[in-house]
Amino acid sequence: MQKYIVLKLIGLAMLVMITLIVISILEVAVYSYLVNPGHEISVYEAHAEFSAPYVSGIFGFILFFLVARHWKKKEYHNLSKLIFLFHSLMYCWTYWFYYCQGQLNGQNGQVLF
Repeated sequence: MQKYIVLKLIGLAMLVMITLIVISILEVAVYSYLVNPGHEISVYEAHAEFSAPYVSGIFGFILFFLVARHWKKKEYHNLSKLIFLFHSLMYCWTYWFYYCQGQLNGQNGQVLF
């Protein structure tokens, strides 16, 4: 069995999430500079909220496929367990990030730290 498999999974989950955030930012930048320039910031914020699930769905599927293909090339054993663990880590990290962001913005009436 490969060494440090859980640490590699955590790193891959964080890398995929950061990549999806960067892709979302690039999509909004292209929209604001090339497709629909010259509007208020609120228009671009609304577009970002509207398009983020689609960008994450499309590119998340592609990135998840690439990660699974990478694992297949590295010949990790129990690939189905690794995919389940990677998927779980990715969503736990996402929920934790949004929970902390909401707490820091004072949406729940208290500050996390």
